[in-house]
Amino acid sequence: MELPKEDRLFIAYMSSFLHGDEYGDAFLENDNRDDLYWSLGSIRRHSFSFFSVKEGTGLLLVGDKFGALTGIACEKAAYVDTVVPMEEYAIALQYRYVARTNLHIIVKEYDDWNLEKKYPYVLVNLDYSYGYTIQDPYEFDRLVGPAVKHLCEDGKLLITARGDCRWNIRRLLYQIGFCYWQDCDPLGNGALFIEASRTEHLSAWQLETQSPLVNDKWVRKHWIPARGGELFDQDLERIRQVVKVQVDLLQKLIQVCGEAGLKVYPMYGTLLGIVRDGGIIAGDDDIDVAMPRDDYDRLMQLTEKFDGKYFLQTPLSEDCFYGGYTKLRNRETTAIHPQNEWVDVCEGIGIDIFPMDRCYADKGKEEKKIRKIRTWQRLLYAKSYGYFRQFKDMPLLRWKSYKYIGKIIDRDKMIEKLNDLMKQGDAEGDKLAIYCHYGMNGEKAAKYLNAAAFRRTIPLMYEGVRMQVPTGWEQLLRGLYGDDYGNRLGFAEGKWRHGFYDVDTPYTVYKKRFGGLKHPETIQEPIVLFGDGSVFQACLKYYKSRVQIAHLVQLPGEDTMEEVMGIPVESWEEFAALQLPMDSYRAVICSGDAREAERILRQAGYKNYYIFWYNRNWMLYANQTWIWREIQQL
Repeated sequence: MELPKEDRLFIAYMSSFLHGDEYGDAFLENDNRDDLYWSLGSIRRHSFSFFSVKEGTGLLLVGDKFGALTGIACEKAAYVDTVVPMEEYAIALQYRYVARTNLHIIVKEYDDWNLEKKYPYVLVNLDYSYGYTIQDPYEFDRLVGPAVKHLCEDGKLLITARGDCRWNIRRLLYQIGFCYWQDCDPLGNGALFIEASRTEHLSAWQLETQSPLVNDKWVRKHWIPARGGELFDQDLERIRQVVKVQVDLLQKLIQVCGEAGLKVYPMYGTLLGIVRDGGIIAGDDDIDVAMPRDDYDRLMQLTEKFDGKYFLQTPLSEDCFYGGYTKLRNRETTAIHPQNEWVDVCEGIGIDIFPMDRCYADKGKEEKKIRKIRTWQRLLYAKSYGYFRQFKDMPLLRWKSYKYIGKIIDRDKMIEKLNDLMKQGDAEGDKLAIYCHYGMNGEKAAKYLNAAAFRRTIPLMYEGVRMQVPTGWEQLLRGLYGDDYGNRLGFAEGKWRHGFYDVDTPYTVYKKRFGGLKHPETIQEPIVLFGDGSVFQACLKYYKSRVQIAHLVQLPGEDTMEEVMGIPVESWEEFAALQLPMDSYRAVICSGDAREAERILRQAGYKNYYIFWYNRNWMLYANQTWIWREIQQL
């Protein structure tokens, strides 16, 4: 099996600058790629440094390919056995940790190994895995499943992961017999640490004072943190193209609002960007604006002003809004969010438009208002997206009740009720609120704003667009982000990308491509899967018995495999030699790097092809570009 190109790059870097020093912080100041910084810098020590390992005991480490956690594990435990899938990783670790005498490196495929040994601690690193949802536990099972077989009955399972995945991991842990767990984000940037036990309650950790990031000035300038579904290596050029489309939408909105005498203000990261950075925050892909409720309602009556490529997507125009806000979209582009993958709505690149409403000064009245708003938002959500569970702060039966109640209530009536609730409040008061934050995980459905901040405005330029900015912008930002708002990292929210982007192709094209395997019972032609082994396996798990899989074709640059689930894997050259007519089969991309796969297929003359995602959120990861340097010899 050939080592992936990106992994070969890691090894090349390790040999070029680590030299047995274990960490390359000084070198990394000159290379701003998050994946290098995350795997080869010293920041990861703090993911595990607070945890106490019983003196004299050993630890099994799985999934730490390049050793981000290996060094600190060796400091904590009397001995460390680490499992890596290929010999090249072992050589790299030996080189990096040459001074560690208590480290034993074992080369075994993650899903096919047995050490015939038990450990009091098993540490599994899921940083490179994303498919651990309750619906699709494949990657979780591949790493955690074999590892827990080597855990003592009263041992501790430790997991590190990235992103907002604690709920899914907890459910999966429960399914494999773990009854007790606790978690934290020791770095404060979405790096999750979980401790789990089968048999006993867990002692609370004494977390150290949060350690500063390595060279904070450099991080503030260059590093885009990985949180939620955030990507390892941002395709910043694509994001810049997306921003150009969004700025054009903003210009159009301000033009229409100006002609109608309507007020529109920058909000959230857009407000922070305009007053601090003079434009969009580096790496951000989102533009947010807010309008007073009366102005917002008048805008809803001006949908005819947006024609051609412009589309004002309101809660009443399409069945996709459950929070009570609006988007202005470009129909000729693509920004498909995973939750709208199968929903028949416009999914062009857009900007968010939020209404600002009055609040109740009485705390009891305001809390009651928020509870009612959240209830109707969730009913709307369940009506629009009832085929998968989203609200994680409620039991499954309660979620199902929302789903079934939503079916019997007219959607327009629900929207009317939600809007009426949002508008309720004191006629005069010192606070406004945006009630469109629908409380996915129990958070309140409101962001409060100081009304006095909007009494006066000043004109400022935002990416070439003249906007009226509230003079009380500092009060607003302190209320939204805290006193330290000015020092937020470059990508302000540390959040998911807002869509699968393409600035040149309409969303309708991708909706068809993503739906290529949606109804397998309707597929008559044989299917050829183009991609790599791990995604082949995920696709075959779903569809092998439901469709005719004719060929598995490994794309250039992917890992070499002989077969997957009993089906032989052909090279790109072997398949091309068959000279099969393209219209005789259905071409389906099965690759973690779908962008590169698309490029290869288009270059080979494919115009009609489909894309398989074994996890909805993988379409967001496809926004990445592996900006690897060409390594001639490794």
